[in-house]
Amino acid sequence: PPASRQTITTQAQLRSFDVRTRLQFHAGPVLLDVTGGSTVNQRVRALPFMQDTLFSSARSSAAQLWGRTEAQVPLSRWLSVRAGIAALPTQSEIRSPVRAVYSLSMQVAKWRRDDPKAAAEPSASPRLAFEAALEDSLHLRLRFRHPDAATVRVSGEPTRWEPVSMTRVREDWWEVVLPVGAGTYRLNISIDDAPWQPPPGLPTARDEFGGRVGLVTVR
Repeated sequence: PPASRQTITTQAQLRSFDVRTRLQFHAGPVLLDVTGGSTVNQRVRALPFMQDTLFSSARSSAAQLWGRTEAQVPLSRWLSVRAGIAALPTQSEIRSPVRAVYSLSMQVAKWRRDDPKAAAEPSASPRLAFEAALEDSLHLRLRFRHPDAATVRVSGEPTRWEPVSMTRVREDWWEVVLPVGAGTYRLNISIDDAPWQPPPGLPTARDEFGGRVGLVTVR
């Protein structure tokens, strides 16, 4: 009898599951951003000659680890360099064997016109003062002394980072009451629409954008 040949064509469905984590921290003036994870590719292949049985498909899984590290180094108040390297999983489905990607960029902050009244830091003047106290368990009163200010605004975690105007209550003092209780909060102030800066006399911390914020703790 003549020889015969049978070809069985199957289709494979690819499913991907991605697990990742991210860590951002400062090493002196350098901001480090580390992201890593694992991509699990699960291939489901149909078995046409067993479609009427309980075992009508075959599954195979493969996990690939990947990671990305970036460092941001400030060069000046408005300019910084950001460099990174990433180890990526291969993409055999699209014939992409890329395993490493390098990046280098320059980051420029928004330029702002300096205000003569904001040339000196608030903490440099003995006439400036900042106070925070609880009105009750649900309200925080902020007081700021600045004899030369025409307007004062506050922004931070108690305001959800929305600018809130303070009210002049005496010749040199400005106040605002916020609906928050005891705790530790990050906040900044702006005097006469000058750039945001930490209130005088408060400890400071670096924010996510490389700037400084004031830390106030009330109990």
